[in-house]
Amino acid sequence: MTSFSVRQEDRRDLTFGFLGLLMMMAAHAVLETARDALFLAGLPATDLPWAYLAIAVLAAVALRAQQKVLAVVGKRHRLLSLSLCCGALVTVAFWFSIRTFGPWSLLAFYVWTGLLATVLVVQFWLLLDESVTVTRAKRIFPLIAAGGVVGAILGSMTAEAFVRWGSPEGLLLVGAGILLAGASLPTLWKRGLIEPREADPLNAEESFSMGSLLGDRYLAKLFVLVLVATVSVTAVDFIFKSEVAANIAPAGLGSFFARFYLALNSVALLVQLIGARWMLQNLGVHRSAAALPLLLLGGTLGFLVAPVLGGAVALKAIDGTMRHSLYRTAIEVLYLPLGSARRQRAKTLIDGFGHRGGQALASVTILAAVALGLSTWQIAAFVVLPVAAWLLAILGTQRQYEEIFRSRLRQGVLETRFDLQELDLRSLEVLLNALNSPHDREVLAAIDLFDAHGRSTLLPVLILYHPSLEVRERALTAFAEAEDRRFIPIAQRMLEDGDCDVRAAALRALTVVEPDRTLLNEKMENEAPIVEATALIGLMSLGGDGLLGFQRELSARIRDGTDETRVALARAMQHRPSPIFHGPLIELSRFDSGPVRLAVAEAMAVNPDARYLPHLVPWLGKGSLRPAARRAILALGDPALDYLDSAMRNTRWPRRVRRHIPRTISRFGSPEAAKLLLDHLETEADGAVRFKILRGLGRMRASQPSLRLDKRRLENQLRETLRRVTQLARWRGIVESELHEQSPTRDLLWLSLRDKERSALERAFRLMGMLNPKEDFALVWRGLDSENPRVRAAGREVLLATLTSGIREAVIALTDDGTAGERATRAANALQIAIPATRLEETLQVMLHDESTAIRCIVAHQVADLKMRNLIPDLEAAAPEETGAVREAIEHALELLRRPHLTIAGGTHA
Repeated sequence: MTSFSVRQEDRRDLTFGFLGLLMMMAAHAVLETARDALFLAGLPATDLPWAYLAIAVLAAVALRAQQKVLAVVGKRHRLLSLSLCCGALVTVAFWFSIRTFGPWSLLAFYVWTGLLATVLVVQFWLLLDESVTVTRAKRIFPLIAAGGVVGAILGSMTAEAFVRWGSPEGLLLVGAGILLAGASLPTLWKRGLIEPREADPLNAEESFSMGSLLGDRYLAKLFVLVLVATVSVTAVDFIFKSEVAANIAPAGLGSFFARFYLALNSVALLVQLIGARWMLQNLGVHRSAAALPLLLLGGTLGFLVAPVLGGAVALKAIDGTMRHSLYRTAIEVLYLPLGSARRQRAKTLIDGFGHRGGQALASVTILAAVALGLSTWQIAAFVVLPVAAWLLAILGTQRQYEEIFRSRLRQGVLETRFDLQELDLRSLEVLLNALNSPHDREVLAAIDLFDAHGRSTLLPVLILYHPSLEVRERALTAFAEAEDRRFIPIAQRMLEDGDCDVRAAALRALTVVEPDRTLLNEKMENEAPIVEATALIGLMSLGGDGLLGFQRELSARIRDGTDETRVALARAMQHRPSPIFHGPLIELSRFDSGPVRLAVAEAMAVNPDARYLPHLVPWLGKGSLRPAARRAILALGDPALDYLDSAMRNTRWPRRVRRHIPRTISRFGSPEAAKLLLDHLETEADGAVRFKILRGLGRMRASQPSLRLDKRRLENQLRETLRRVTQLARWRGIVESELHEQSPTRDLLWLSLRDKERSALERAFRLMGMLNPKEDFALVWRGLDSENPRVRAAGREVLLATLTSGIREAVIALTDDGTAGERATRAANALQIAIPATRLEETLQVMLHDESTAIRCIVAHQVADLKMRNLIPDLEAAAPEETGAVREAIEHALELLRRPHLTIAGGTHA
């Protein structure tokens, strides 16, 4: 997509916005030429501050009045049309009065032109702001602003031609005619459109005052920015016109201003068309806005060195070429993070009090300087301060600007963290009350906290009568671990409970605190499997002379028992971990039973041994066993990490297992684990496994922001991933443009490429998140995927503020709304890479050797559908390397292609 291409959804706003601003600025350029020539010919330049001051005071009144008029007319486009008509009528009235009332009429006309421009421009940009997002604004605002510059050029050309044969007074009628001609455009612009009312939960305030504006850090900074900017440009305007009045004869003022403004606006158009859009999209809003004060600062210093007319002209030229083009566009974008209602109210206040307050402040300062007899050189020396403050104010808004977009992305997301503190009297009271909760989870959590703080002795023994089996079991364990003998009488009665799990838990707790071999031997016979297993494991854990016999008994029960018995034995071993149970747990793991293996994995987690690894790792491929197997693997520490490393390198392991190894590695949370995942990220061929590696690394970085990852390696992976996204987008673009005939195979290939592109782009966002751990790129990704254009625009702003050059342009291109081919071209240019295969046949030839088995399989069918016999050698070369579905697809395609007089119905093989 070229820099000047226009999207379908932008055309209406761009066309009417361009023409509307063109008409207004053309009229302003005509009236500005007449105003400056008539004023400086009839009044001294020292009267200019009085005009500035009058504009400042009356503009505040006018902006307040327009809000009341808006409430009457109802729609902003109607208000703008009405203002243009009124502006034309009042201008015609001034044409009648200038010769009658003399100097006072000249001063009033100067004030009127400034007032009219202020009101019209504010209304125009508010009307435009209502219907665009930040992303659309960056596309069309520079072009619309270019319309304003074109209008200014046309107005200056008209003024220059007119003053050659007529007086400047006649320009008033010309300007009035242009205003009247443009009055119909706002109504045509919005005719037939339903104006949406934006509900903004971040800014849903009914009333908005100057106090609330100054209380908002972002809006307060915008206010200061506008204030110091207006002070600066007002002073620059005074310096320029003072030097012109001192060096140009009154008779030549009309011709001078007409030619000057023509040249000024011509250069401004070049700036807008060539630089503004590129700077906004690539350098960002703040760097673009800072260009004007930075150049003015340099120009002011230059004037101080050489205080001549040329220096003053250069200062005004910098202001005139950039303020109404690049700078105005950038400042409008700064308002767009705000909600519609809040933006309109804030913009009205800032434009009213900021612009006019700045103009008033500058006017009073200049009047004081003139009264003190200061020269324009001395006034210019003071201008350095507000210009420098202006530059700092622009840069000072950047953090809040970005944070507003992040806030909009984070709507509805709540992060809660709870840090366990040492139990005090109040905490104990809360926990004791929690033991009476009707919710078992809350009771269990309270018991866990008592246990964790070594305060189980404060638990009331009556908790053992709780109706929940799980609560009673957990309380028995807590009492036993604390060796709190208060529970023994109740536990002894619990040995006769009707629930076998309660009997087993009581027997286990009693064995810890008061072991009784006789009791344990009694419970090994004629009991439920869990009770018998608890008794047998209890006797083995006590050791002694009979240990060998108990070991033979355990082996026999494992070998000859039922699955219920084996589960019971594993559960009993879980509660009494000991090295003597390592062998029996391995023996139990060989039985192909889900419940048995689950109980074994849970027992292995509390009784670690490196010999478990060959049994545990395959269980990662089973969803029901995975969490317990993962806990058991993590309990093994470094030996497990080494084993997982070798398992990742061994591609013979089933894919369903290898896909879950990266997550397991990431759970170790160590720098060694992170390095291991980075190593495999660079070498892993399976896309699904690579994705799991990225997720694992992302979780590590999210949970440990201080974890150091090799930034260079991550950046290389990000570039490689973006290259892959670009390649897939290019292929999809070729399929779209060259495979015009619809067929199941064509559609399947297009969908597969789209899904692969999306998956690769998601991987890229995960890499961005690891490179920028302070930014939530998962939210950015979801924001860009949103159907809400403003949420998507917010995501783009975060990308623009966070990513580095090259990467930033590529990601913006790949997430844009253009066609796949256009996005791929822009991304390839940004990454400075070449994506070969621009024709369909060459593309299919390359795709036959792609890393994706799905793509290879579908392309084989597509080649057969298209009867591309010249690709038979490529299919023949690929067939021996393939297995499974891909090989079958290739062989089927070869069979069809080798048939004489091949006729294949499109898509029958896909």
